[in-house]
Amino acid sequence: FYENKIIESLDENIFMRGFLTNLYLRPSCYSCQFKSGKSGSDITLGDFWGIDKILPTFDDDKGVSLVLINREEIKSWFEELCQDRKLEKYENALQENSSLLASVTPHRNMKYFYSKMYKGECLQKCISMSLEKKNIKYRLASILYHLCKKN
Repeated sequence: FYENKIIESLDENIFMRGFLTNLYLRPSCYSCQFKSGKSGSDITLGDFWGIDKILPTFDDDKGVSLVLINREEIKSWFEELCQDRKLEKYENALQENSSLLASVTPHRNMKYFYSKMYKGECLQKCISMSLEKKNIKYRLASILYHLCKKN
């Protein structure tokens, strides 16, 4: 179907770098009302971040889903349906999946990113500039460090 494919690592892919640093998530992600099991859903689905540390033999390097069963009645149904699964303690899943409990913090340059986007700048340029832009405290500390290092 596609003639050209682009294959990049996570570190090289500018879109993923922006996404994974919370530069441009949905506004609800920054103040989610459904954290800590408050959604009322039967199950919760997500990516199982950190599976390589918890169950390295189960990690296929393609991604593993995290399924939380929120109602006891669903447990037997899920066990019948999903044969290729591993049971893990909730506490272990939380180690690398803190977003189950707390909303993410917006990237410090999120407003800068959107101001550039609204002005019609190229998406890739907006992301790059936002990820590289340092706040004033960081820039001053860096300048002072380099001045002191020279002396």
